[in-house]
Amino acid sequence: MTRRVWAGLAVIVAAVLALTWIAWPSPRKAVTLYCGTEHYTVTVTVDSPRVGTTALELAIDEREDHDLPGSEPVTVELVMPLMGHAMPPLREVVSGRTKFDQVMLPMAGPWDIVVTITPPSGDPDERVTMPLWVSGG
Repeated sequence: MTRRVWAGLAVIVAAVLALTWIAWPSPRKAVTLYCGTEHYTVTVTVDSPRVGTTALELAIDEREDHDLPGSEPVTVELVMPLMGHAMPPLREVVSGRTKFDQVMLPMAGPWDIVVTITPPSGDPDERVTMPLWVSGG
């Protein structure tokens, strides 16, 4: 074999290895989103922002006391505004931190995580919206 043949084979092998490395699926990584309202800070961690079932962890702190009473009603909604989709709301009474284990993300694309906090004092609800990009399975 000539040098040109060997050089051509080396280029082909290098190209195949590079394409394999680029196309290799990456491990699922958690995504953490931060937001806040006048009275609360909200942190949402999505275990795997991919199509399918995932876990969503929610942490809420009061800005002044850094402690949340045990009777704080919270609603989490996953909405895909461009397609008009929404998942059933997740309702929980949060004492600082809670985890939803079976959250369904049925489609890839841009989603909004809408967290609504109902203060026990009877004040108006406080709402935050956090964008999340969901990739294919």
